[in-house]
Amino acid sequence: MIPYTEIRIYEEDYGRKFVYNKHLCDELNKRLPQEADAEYVKDMILEFKQEEADTIGVEYKEKPAEPKIDPDLGEVVFERPEFVLYRDTTEDSPYTCRIYNGDGILVKQKTLSSLMMPYLELVTDDIVLILTNAGTNLGFYTYYDRKNDIETETFLNVEAQEGRLIAYMEKVAEEEEVCLIIRDMFDKEVYYREIKRNFTPHISIDMMINSVVFLGEGVIQIEYRDKDSQELVREMIDL
Repeated sequence: MIPYTEIRIYEEDYGRKFVYNKHLCDELNKRLPQEADAEYVKDMILEFKQEEADTIGVEYKEKPAEPKIDPDLGEVVFERPEFVLYRDTTEDSPYTCRIYNGDGILVKQKTLSSLMMPYLELVTDDIVLILTNAGTNLGFYTYYDRKNDIETETFLNVEAQEGRLIAYMEKVAEEEEVCLIIRDMFDKEVYYREIKRNFTPHISIDMMINSVVFLGEGVIQIEYRDKDSQELVREMIDL
């Protein structure tokens, strides 16, 4: 357990932004013991708010957030200015995402086939990651450029991403050899490279490499276990 050293609480202000509640934080930090987990802090917050409510003779209750519902797409389950994720439990493919450009204009609506809730992330100023899962350890990665209205093919278990470059393990058809692929996510003609090493075989090829890290300025660091020596190898590679 990592002890809390200071509590900083941001609360929703009229449904539009989150603001720092200095009064609440100051009072809680005065009472904060040396070791406190998340449940303890949560109980402290409820206790303090009830104390405030007692001073005016009312019972404090957490106000549940009202769900946002779209009549066609269902309930909003995740929302930020760049994209919104909806869930409609009456459909076989219940998830739909809407993506907006920098001017707030809808530029993409996509139905997502995923047993688990999809994950969306703005990975650059203009590129949105759409990650779906079939209930296994397989992740299906698609990227959408909301400025230029371009969508990538779907990639399996992307290990790392920086800008338009992604890294993933793949079996090269001609040689049946598993390689680390580094490529431009939208166009392999822009950049494509196969990195072949003495990777230890695994039934799931993405497990044949421990980590891939883009270090910036055209350098990546990879870590894998050598098939023959079984030693852990860490290597820096210029792209």
